[in-house]
Amino acid sequence: MTPSLNDQKLRLTRWLERKDLPDGTRLLKQTNRGEYLALNGQQEGILAEFDGQQTVQEVLQGVLHAEGHPKIRAFYDLVLTAQAKGFLHEGDTEPHSTDEKGRRWNVRCTPTGAFALALCLIFGGAAAVTVSEVPLIPSAPGWFLTLLSVSLGLSLANVLAGAVLSGLGREVYRPEVRLDLVLPFFSVDTRDAIMGGRRVEALTALQMLASPFGIALIGWVMDSTPVFLAGWVMALLLA
Repeated sequence: MTPSLNDQKLRLTRWLERKDLPDGTRLLKQTNRGEYLALNGQQEGILAEFDGQQTVQEVLQGVLHAEGHPKIRAFYDLVLTAQAKGFLHEGDTEPHSTDEKGRRWNVRCTPTGAFALALCLIFGGAAAVTVSEVPLIPSAPGWFLTLLSVSLGLSLANVLAGAVLSGLGREVYRPEVRLDLVLPFFSVDTRDAIMGGRRVEALTALQMLASPFGIALIGWVMDSTPVFLAGWVMALLLA
């Protein structure tokens, strides 16, 4: 029988990476699962109490004796969230994760290359939108090409973001084909950019921003209404 939460002896995972954010928040990453927790100092101190020797109830009793202790509900919310994300586990051996571990791709982009590519796409696409006389309403068969271009453009945005993350020493998680926007497209989890700092976050976001401009630029060069329209649709989806 599985013991109740209060009787469980939980242990803080050893697969941890820490990052101090400018506002004083401590961001924890479970490196084996690619999960994240944003904590204040008190919450981090509570998790540090879980050494596998004390039950949850015993940790709570110790916390309640401390000055400025959190509310009991907040304590259990923290424990349940940390356990669900793999930061706390029961026993000496951590459970095997079903999620694929993060990877650094062989296809990588340097910071200079990422910045230059994004600027070229943004300025080129903006210029194309400004001077373009390409109509925005495609013919009936052209709508299929528009949808295909949006799918390819979203996939390109995620590939570029993953290449930037890998080039800047971060990891790419959960590569998959998503269907939640009706259109299938390749997607990656880019949250690891936060652990790399503002430069990594900015360059990763810049690739997402630049991709619609790139598709619009291609549509203008090809004088293709469906492809040009796809750039506008992508901008709305990524906004």
